[in-house]
Amino acid sequence: MALNLLHQNNGKSRMVQLTFGFILLLLCAAPVFTSPTVNLSQKDNKAITSLMISATQFKQLAHNDYAVALLTLATHRGMAHLNEIDLALWSPEQSQAGWQLFFDGGMQIYSLGDITAPLIGYYNPYSDTVLITKWQAHDEIYKITDAELIQADWLHRQSNELSVIPRWLRKAGSLPLALGLSVAETTAAFETIFSSQATKQWRQQLSVLNNDSLKILNYHAAALTLNDHLINQLNYQQPNTDTMATVQRITGEIVTAAISGTIKNLLPYADKTPQNTVQRLRQLPPQWFASLSVRYAIETNTGSLVFLSPNQGANSLAIYLEGTGNRLRVRRFDLVDYQHIYTQLYPDSRYSR
Repeated sequence: MALNLLHQNNGKSRMVQLTFGFILLLLCAAPVFTSPTVNLSQKDNKAITSLMISATQFKQLAHNDYAVALLTLATHRGMAHLNEIDLALWSPEQSQAGWQLFFDGGMQIYSLGDITAPLIGYYNPYSDTVLITKWQAHDEIYKITDAELIQADWLHRQSNELSVIPRWLRKAGSLPLALGLSVAETTAAFETIFSSQATKQWRQQLSVLNNDSLKILNYHAAALTLNDHLINQLNYQQPNTDTMATVQRITGEIVTAAISGTIKNLLPYADKTPQNTVQRLRQLPPQWFASLSVRYAIETNTGSLVFLSPNQGANSLAIYLEGTGNRLRVRRFDLVDYQHIYTQLYPDSRYSR
């Protein structure tokens, strides 16, 4: 199976083809990137299952009520850290809407090298922020004992970049491809930094968590990034331009058609869509389209790009509409499968096997 995306380099366009096998790890419909453990005992397998259930439950609870999630699945120390993060990022009026958007369309990255002190990163690719959580079993139920929210830039040690603009929006060329690459690179960085030897002393692995000034800088930058994401959602839901109002209407019509099983009738009009993407869109069940919500929308002077993904965020559908105002035309669909791109970029990684 291949994913074709348009990539631009120095103003020149070329078609990049990513070819790979389909590997997708799911638990309770939650997409995860999981570092493996070896020689697992029956006890360890049971512990990992319990951890994944708790991690998925936390995400679902926090999406609906952050305070309830903390009371249910965090220790007193864990609650203190999570409350500190909440106060640093949001006003009381923004808090629940902010967390709902953060967990929507996000994914979970696991570091299970040490099952007694596992780390789980809740990563939202659109805002490019990561909530790192440390877990410990309490009466066979895993709970959060420590947590920190950082910009993903802090995980990329080979880069000196630190920006309130998400990494995928800084990359040149195709934004759907940039989004997929950003997810893969951040996942690999998380897994590398938090190896089995590093999970217990995980805060020591990141400079931002060992310097009060950097930590304050991180919170300020993350707050700006997350609030910009909120504003982006508001501008889509309550459009203040003719173009975005038209984007909202057409996107709704496309999703409605896909749910009814008639997306095949729209595909001939999106004549810039790669053929393999056309085939995959024809094969996707209506239920998948019914799970989609708009996560990000970009308006330019030549066209608009809309990103949709399921709540569990295993992949994204990008829709490119050409034109402005009320004269828009659907020209291209892109399916961005995060695990596929990760496997293509890191074929020799033990996490790809």
